[in-house]
Amino acid sequence: MIPKFSHITFMEGIPGAGKSDAVDKLTVAFLLKYFPETLQKAFVAHVSEESAEQLAKNSAIPEGQYQVFSRESLMKKVDPEWKEAEKDNEGNYILSDEDFIITDDGEIIPNYTVPETDDIPSIIIIDELSRYTYFDLYKINAYAKKYGISVITSGDLD
Repeated sequence: MIPKFSHITFMEGIPGAGKSDAVDKLTVAFLLKYFPETLQKAFVAHVSEESAEQLAKNSAIPEGQYQVFSRESLMKKVDPEWKEAEKDNEGNYILSDEDFIITDDGEIIPNYTVPETDDIPSIIIIDELSRYTYFDLYKINAYAKKYGISVITSGDLD
């Protein structure tokens, strides 16, 4: 069942059913038809670089117009100082005081400055979004905002 609202569509199905593949293919087809310049230099991220390559090919992004990334390699592109956060025995992330800032509104955000770069993608496509932390997504969003690029995500959320 796919409930539809005026601006939101939900797609539900068992893991591995192809939900993300279907959405990615439709999105890329739409962009290729109406906004082909958006895919001139796509960063495509998945669990591994091999699965990102498969995602790019399955989505029909033209050969030579994309670069593939694992989560780790994408995060190091967005933040060259990125490292996997450690977890305690209960699965909670361990942060040091240097890792974050508390804003005046009480929000905890990463202590992060978007790096200067000439290697700017036209779009970032990420599948398996649940593998990214809040800090990862904050950094990707800040990077995209600074360079004026869109980020398309898919995948299950825990």
